[in-house]
Amino acid sequence: MIVADFQKYLRALADAVNAVKPTNELHEAAEALSPFGTHSMADFAKFLQIAEREYSATGKLPLPVTVKPPPPPKPPGVAKPTIEQLLETVAKLKVRLKTDPSLNKDGVVAALEIYKTLPATKLKDVVKQLGIKSTQKNAAIAFETIVEHTIEIQGGIGRGGV
Repeated sequence: MIVADFQKYLRALADAVNAVKPTNELHEAAEALSPFGTHSMADFAKFLQIAEREYSATGKLPLPVTVKPPPPPKPPGVAKPTIEQLLETVAKLKVRLKTDPSLNKDGVVAALEIYKTLPATKLKDVVKQLGIKSTQKNAAIAFETIVEHTIEIQGGIGRGGV
């Protein structure tokens, strides 16, 4: 739970208390928590303990009151593409090339684009697994070989595109 969640509960309590006896104290307390909204309740509790110790020792609160913000949450990771996924996509594209006349080289390249991020060694492994005997010097050539293989094997060259 983060402090911002606690603020919501405190505001709801303030609204309930205000219905019985009007007061702004709880709303003011909730607003005072705003600078700490992104912090966990555990971190905020530690901060309050430090502030209390300082106040007990010196009679003063440390100013300015600051808390180190937590690191931003990591965005959900996008799974890295795998060789198996690339081979499966190539197989699906080959089937689609037989049945979908609108699929051209541009469409194949777009469908395989995510796999450009694979390391050159993995792209070269895919070329070998596809039964292609040539040697690729780098990832770009290996990727283009995979695209060409996907299109040529189904006679898709005449469809235009890149």
